[in-house]
Amino acid sequence: MLPFINKFSIQGGTNMEKMQRSTAIATALVLIASQPAFADFINEPSASGLTAVNITGVGRSPVTGVYDIDGPVFDATGRQLHIGYSMGVPVASLTLNNQVGTYDVIGITGLGLAYVGNGSPGALTVTGDGAFIEADTTWFGHGNDATVNILDGGRYSGERTFLGLDDSGTPPGNVDVTVSGAGSILETETVFIGSSKTATSSRSVLTVSNGGTLSAAPTPGDPYSYGQIYVGNDSQTRDDRLLITGAGSRAEATDFVGLLSRAGSDRIDVLDGGTLASLGTGPGQESGDIWVGGFEAPAEMLISGTGSTVEAAGGLNVGFTRFVGFDDPDTYTGPNFGRHDGIVTVTNGGLLDVGGDIILDISEGFDASGGALVGDPVSAELVVGSGGTVQATNVIVNSGGVLRGNGGTILSDVTINGGLLAPGSSPGIMTIDGDLDMFSATIEIELGGTAPGYYDMLNISGNLFADSGTIFSFLTVDGFTLTAGDSFDIFNVMGFTDIGNAIFDIAGLGFGTTTSFVSGPGGSLALRIDSVGTAPSPVPLPAGGALLLGALALLGAGRLRRTLGRSVA
Repeated sequence: MLPFINKFSIQGGTNMEKMQRSTAIATALVLIASQPAFADFINEPSASGLTAVNITGVGRSPVTGVYDIDGPVFDATGRQLHIGYSMGVPVASLTLNNQVGTYDVIGITGLGLAYVGNGSPGALTVTGDGAFIEADTTWFGHGNDATVNILDGGRYSGERTFLGLDDSGTPPGNVDVTVSGAGSILETETVFIGSSKTATSSRSVLTVSNGGTLSAAPTPGDPYSYGQIYVGNDSQTRDDRLLITGAGSRAEATDFVGLLSRAGSDRIDVLDGGTLASLGTGPGQESGDIWVGGFEAPAEMLISGTGSTVEAAGGLNVGFTRFVGFDDPDTYTGPNFGRHDGIVTVTNGGLLDVGGDIILDISEGFDASGGALVGDPVSAELVVGSGGTVQATNVIVNSGGVLRGNGGTILSDVTINGGLLAPGSSPGIMTIDGDLDMFSATIEIELGGTAPGYYDMLNISGNLFADSGTIFSFLTVDGFTLTAGDSFDIFNVMGFTDIGNAIFDIAGLGFGTTTSFVSGPGGSLALRIDSVGTAPSPVPLPAGGALLLGALALLGAGRLRRTLGRSVA
């Protein structure tokens, strides 16, 4: 038997070198056949002589030497690639390397299964324009650590790609996959970033950077193929992450993007000009949607940096109640349904562009007949920070939802349906290019000074409406002390204003404090401090009492009051 080879490497070479190596190359490729049960291997040795890297073959001894294979595309139809095959091997490594402009295309095509980090740690690099691997199904971190780099024009194609998949109850290892450089691409029908049903402390991270691409699209001719990206997917790996960073870097799914965390705090970060898109061209019922929610801890999406964009042709759902009993259904005794909390932050030049509605907390009315709910209600937040922009048909904030701002802009109608609106984050300004309607809602107004920017402000291009169940809650922050005569231009409304039936809670301004609203030019509505109290107010005060001193009646004079389906005198 010939000794194990040190490394299996596919990389560049001159035409003369190709000719000199042709016999050895042919010998190496002939040894690769089809039956995993009779596998002989191209591999790295360990102290125990265990297998590290192999393409499954039949009935032959492995060859010795290091092969620099340049030029041919190897057809591995029906075969499997294992990188890190046996327990006890330190690290196994396979590199496909094509040097642009000098050498021919390098690739392996037709693989049935590809494993990296199977029994032992594994590393795979596909680098250079034209270098590629094609496989039906790929498991990265299948029972051990995996590092995968797709660089500088390299391509990896897999029908289904799993990161952090447990191996028959053996927890997966840590998985790091990087797609970096213009022309580099990981293309797949569905990618699962975190796939383990076995409890583990490991995590899976997929990074798209420097102009790289992650593409999830249906397999041609397969009616059950969709094109989806999942982060977490109710996996018990922890702190799974999709990072898209740098101008030209892009991750896209034709059908659906799901940030569906179960264990730990999973997240998607779109930074410094990167793009994430759910295109809405797939066949699924939720095609074009993005969902964000976590079971043990909130799942988080951050969109930050000039040019950073998240696009959803459908809708964005943040926070929901969802089935979690994905363990063995015959033995699983936990709750069938559980709250999944989510936070989406758009800031610093980032853009969230949604073709349909953004809904914060969609758990209301959920039929949980299959089991008990856990931790109801759901918590869902959308934070529109300084320089951030959100564009949608409607932004709907239900009872578990919070809409926060701090210098951002919302290009949409906004409905607060039992949720919370916080225009500033200690404090700040929110701009709504549309209507703001509030039903049994709470709006928090923070006062930290009399100059603009030191107290919360709302600029509204449309109409402002609040029903009788809505509470306007005012409080001082940052040690600010009120003085009689202070005035705060809280609202600038270009349309009509109807808030006279709402409740105005000034407990945070001190017991005995009296206030009034003054309607000014250009649709402005200012809160004026008429007198200052000394102790917290015990209860909210209804509009029309001493709080407003009758000033809200001025809002009806010369301005149409919006009814929105109810009679208003």
